[in-house]
Amino acid sequence: MNQLYVALGLLSVSLGVIGIFVPVWPTTPFVLLSVVLFSRSDKRFDDYVLNHRWFGPFLRNYLEHRRMTTSAKIKSILFVWIGLGISMYVQDQVWIIALLTVIGVAVSTHILLLKSN
Repeated sequence: MNQLYVALGLLSVSLGVIGIFVPVWPTTPFVLLSVVLFSRSDKRFDDYVLNHRWFGPFLRNYLEHRRMTTSAKIKSILFVWIGLGISMYVQDQVWIIALLTVIGVAVSTHILLLKSN
């Protein structure tokens, strides 16, 4: 089972890194998922992700304190809505637009309810 968690964790990190460069692709959920998978399987990978120079400070702040900096909140919500807005613009099905709106509201609410640094 540990090897499965490691493999899924590596896949999740890879998908998260893709999200840095692809505008509509999410980064944070994949990186958070990788932390969960690595924490259940391999301490080395878990430590690597939590101490990574880009992801580490944000992940530790979120996981340990359920906090985000105000600028990270603003950027996150902005990018969520830009990505969702692009996705909605290219859609012609109302139910998909409604679903994306619900997802955007839920994610924005979660981010706003986190404590600020």
